[in-house]
Amino acid sequence: MTVTLNAATAVIAKAIDAATAQNVPIVAVVTDVAGHIVSMSRMDGVGHVNIEVARKKALASATFGQPTHEVVDAVSRDPLAKIVVLGDQSINLLPGGIPLKDGERVIGALGIAGGYYLQDRAIAEFAAA
Repeated sequence: MTVTLNAATAVIAKAIDAATAQNVPIVAVVTDVAGHIVSMSRMDGVGHVNIEVARKKALASATFGQPTHEVVDAVSRDPLAKIVVLGDQSINLLPGGIPLKDGERVIGALGIAGGYYLQDRAIAEFAAA
């Protein structure tokens, strides 16, 4: 099972609503478990680079099945994992990536970029809840 377009659109709508309420322009990307974009939205006023940042946060979260900030905490304690994971240019581990689950099974992920990374994390957590 993977995240559906309807579910992805609903998660993105929650993220956009939260970002609008905070006056923080964002990009919201929902990917499937393989990191392929299911849906994406870029608010007015947010830089284009944030599209790729949000996608990479979602990919990281889908790959590891954890929020990006938890992945950073885990790999920081292991010197080899730290080198390998933090050196991977295909992912971004700044806060703002959250797995989307059906029960305990990861079905995709949400990546948020555009605000300060703690804002990205809060918006992602709200939208994925």
